[in-house]
Amino acid sequence: MPRLVRQAWRQVTFVHWQFPAEVLRPLVPSSLEVDTFAGSAWVGLTPFSTTCEVLGTVPCGLPKRFAETNVRTYVSGPDGNAGLWFLSLDVANRVNAWFGRLVGLPYHHGDFVVEGGSELRYAGRRDAADARYAVTVRPGAAAAPSDLADFLTARWSAYAVRRRRLLRFDVEHEPWPLQRADLVECAETMLAAAGLPPPAAEPLVHTSPGVNAHLAGPRLVGR
Repeated sequence: MPRLVRQAWRQVTFVHWQFPAEVLRPLVPSSLEVDTFAGSAWVGLTPFSTTCEVLGTVPCGLPKRFAETNVRTYVSGPDGNAGLWFLSLDVANRVNAWFGRLVGLPYHHGDFVVEGGSELRYAGRRDAADARYAVTVRPGAAAAPSDLADFLTARWSAYAVRRRRLLRFDVEHEPWPLQRADLVECAETMLAAAGLPPPAAEPLVHTSPGVNAHLAGPRLVGR
């Protein structure tokens, strides 16, 4: 596939909550189906650090490596493809936020940080909005392969809507090297800002040292 953007995702954490599918339905375009696993839809809060190079070599703003967080759920498109629907994407890079909005993705700018070590610490706040988080996790042993982990992380495209047209962005990267993780702290308003109620159960948590990814430019889905 033609590669538009190259990124190096590092110190990635996946915090996932179950929700009834009908809770997600109003937040997802009618042209997409909300995917479920064992009867439940899932929403992930995923903080990490990243680089961003357009056309493989041109840095997408400064700083070169910056923090990003997305709130996402899992969908299938009218083309039969399984992918992601982003409820929000937050970055500490203004150019990246501008470029993302230009292609129909719900990007926001804010102040966000990622700190490594024996525990991974993530914190940030969106500009001019009550959307913030403070998350700390303690990585553990390698996670055993599972159908649920594949459902939540083995997604090779994302959908967006621009000018009422459904677009698909495809991505290439190696499989995620996942670790189990303990959630030490999680204080967040990102889900509420996305229009979600408080989760009813404790989350499932994974971490990953990261992968290198190549993203293709958007393709129109249907008419």
